[in-house]
Amino acid sequence: MIARLQSVALRGIDAVACEIEVDVYGGGFKNPVVVGLPDAAVRESLERVRSAIANSGYREVEQNVTVNLAPADLKKEGPAYDLPIALGMLAADGQVAPAEPAAFFLGSTHGAGEPAGPPARIRGWARSDWFARRTRRNRKRAGPG
Repeated sequence: MIARLQSVALRGIDAVACEIEVDVYGGGFKNPVVVGLPDAAVRESLERVRSAIANSGYREVEQNVTVNLAPADLKKEGPAYDLPIALGMLAADGQVAPAEPAAFFLGSTHGAGEPAGPPARIRGWARSDWFARRTRRNRKRAGPG
């Protein structure tokens, strides 16, 4: 299943809309891939996200994962894509409801599963209130682990 979320990428001091598409398919979390001109911190986000998901009480995503960051010609930097990647993985795996198209997500995660705030210069773009409402509702239905 594919999940799509909206986020932002920085071009200088300007925020540019960025779509995060997460595809969860097949069996085993063998070779997760991030494409779309990610830097090292963005590629490492899969390990942070994996830890955060497990420590938040959700089931581990036990399938292959491909994360596409669009537009592909714009470099994506830093850990600020952790939160939308985590939400995309959970939505694509059917553990949370898909994101509302008008919502933008941005923020890093801690290994304990708590979101860390986005950088101050782009904090206005983060709309995690939707995520908080949605996950509380879905966690009650699905239960941890």
